[in-house]
Amino acid sequence: MELATTTTTTTSDFHVALEAMRAHHLSRKGGDFFAAQPQFRTLLANDEQPGTGSLLANDNANDNQAVPEALKPVTSLLASQQQTVASDTTTGANNAVNDLKTSKDQNDFMAKLNAQRQKALADSDTNINAAFDKAQKLGVDHPEAQSGILAGMNVVQNIITSFTGLLSDMVGKLVSLVTDILNGIMNAVSGVIDGFTGEVGAVLGGLL
Repeated sequence: MELATTTTTTTSDFHVALEAMRAHHLSRKGGDFFAAQPQFRTLLANDEQPGTGSLLANDNANDNQAVPEALKPVTSLLASQQQTVASDTTTGANNAVNDLKTSKDQNDFMAKLNAQRQKALADSDTNINAAFDKAQKLGVDHPEAQSGILAGMNVVQNIITSFTGLLSDMVGKLVSLVTDILNGIMNAVSGVIDGFTGEVGAVLGGLL
């Protein structure tokens, strides 16, 4: 008679923290993850524990202003993907504006903008989920770098939160300019869309 074997899977603190950070971001709460859930701060290296080796040559786990070198391949791809989201959103917004000028249908205009916003948020979530998956694998492959990866992904999720904030702001501003669009006054509209493009470029630069 064979005895059943039981496999126990131990989830590392790194994995738990990274998944909590992912959930924090996707909940759209915003803000610094380690401020919201300080129990995970013990996983960050401090001044007395710098040793993450050459993989994180430019990393400082206490500095939330820069992405560590270990994450650059992940974040560079994420920046490119988010730039595509921004470009698609800009195109969708311009199309909605042009349709409004022709149709004069305000409800249709607002529905199109909202649909574009929801698609952009969904695409952004897909992109950052993929980034978290890659960061998790990186941490498994390089356990000595886990502290820096956690600090870096906190920077990443804050950048993407800023990105989605800019997106929502643009949609809100365009909705407020319906009268201008109907009257063919496009200076403010162009300023909103051009401003979004410029601000997105600046924000995503933090991933490069």
